[in-house]
Amino acid sequence: LLVEPLFIEDILLKMQKNGLLAQNNDSYHLTDKGRQQFSQGVFEEELELETIEILYSPVHQKRLEGDIEDVLDIDDYPDKMYAHLPEEQQEIKEEFVLQEISSILNDEEERKKEVKSIISIEHSQTNDVPCIEFIVMKEENKELIIRVWNTLYNNWDTHLERELTEKGLSNINEIQS
Repeated sequence: LLVEPLFIEDILLKMQKNGLLAQNNDSYHLTDKGRQQFSQGVFEEELELETIEILYSPVHQKRLEGDIEDVLDIDDYPDKMYAHLPEEQQEIKEEFVLQEISSILNDEEERKKEVKSIISIEHSQTNDVPCIEFIVMKEENKELIIRVWNTLYNNWDTHLERELTEKGLSNINEIQS
């Protein structure tokens, strides 16, 4: 049987790292954990931790897709911030994060990965995303139409448009003057 020495070294290192094998001088021997797994015919390997960054919008209450680096390069931020952000930052549920991570991994990888657990969820930073609000008034019926361009995903933001329309957040008096 011809086996590459590099392959054997890799297996020995993994077994030592997982506490299945111990080395004494020039020989190796199974630990108690190693004997137990050997008797079961199983080799359990601890997986390396992986970190995944998710762009989450508390306004939209969902993961946003886009390149935040492009938005950070914008020099001219509007003076007025979105006035109706949620007052308290809501805790993001672990099941939501698990679902989103699985979605990201399975979109990127040819080989599907299964996420068993999440060790921690951290809020690393807050980035403001400029959105441009357009308010158009139809003269014939005095109807206001609100459109919002989201610079993160370079498209119309129907969620913000709907929220602004429903809550009447646009300054109608300025337009009618």
